[in-house]
Amino acid sequence: NILKHLRGLICRKEFIRKRSSAIMIQSWWRRQLAKKTLNALKQERINHSAIVIQKWMKRNYCFSQYMRQKAAVVTLQKHWRKRKAICALHLLRAEKQSHAATTIQKYVRANLVKKHFQNLRQATIVIQCHWRGKQARRELSVLKSERENKAVVLIQRVVKSSVCRKKYLKLKRAVIIIEKNWKRRLAQQALTVLKIERDDKAAVVIQKNLRGYIVRSEFCALRRSTIIIQKTVRMLQAKKQLKCLKQKRQEHSAVVIQRCYRRFIARQETQAATVIQKTWRMHH
Repeated sequence: NILKHLRGLICRKEFIRKRSSAIMIQSWWRRQLAKKTLNALKQERINHSAIVIQKWMKRNYCFSQYMRQKAAVVTLQKHWRKRKAICALHLLRAEKQSHAATTIQKYVRANLVKKHFQNLRQATIVIQCHWRGKQARRELSVLKSERENKAVVLIQRVVKSSVCRKKYLKLKRAVIIIEKNWKRRLAQQALTVLKIERDDKAAVVIQKNLRGYIVRSEFCALRRSTIIIQKTVRMLQAKKQLKCLKQKRQEHSAVVIQRCYRRFIARQETQAATVIQKTWRMHH
């Protein structure tokens, strides 16, 4: 059955090729004849009948030659296709035997490679676990050191600001006391001068200075209260900033841990996919 179908297929292909070549030859020959007849008709219309007879004779002659050549070609093709089919049969038998041997070798080698690959995969998984644990511990130590450094800097800043504020307040209080004593002394001197010079205006000057002193004392008290309020407000703002920084550190550490975990999961998935593809390609 296989040889019959092969022979039929090869014969059909050769017949189609020969038929197309014959058709081309016929078309070319007929075109040449048509040209000749056209020229003959243009030149000699009287010899039309003789030319037509020659044309049909030549066509019959060419057709008979074509049929002889076709029969010879068919016989040659038959013997050639028979020989070719026998060679193809021998090749198919040899290929089947070699394919069976290669299939057995393929499955044996695949099992050996699969065992070796499983051992390598287990070893690589153990090495990756140790290496990733080491990297995670290293990143955790770096994060702890950065957090400690930031906390130390923040504490130093708060302490320095509180110390500078206390020094400024002490200096301000001392200046206020000196100004108060100096102004009181000036007021006393002015009071004595006014008592000596003008007795009428003494009461007015005394009242003016007393009112100025009262206003200044009230202004100083108000300034002290505003300073205390500012100090408390700034302390509350510093506490809020400290809380925000702590929250940001916690969020940053959580993001780093999530990133490491997602990277680990992605690597495992890619490794599993590559392993599945290799095993699939190895079996197919």
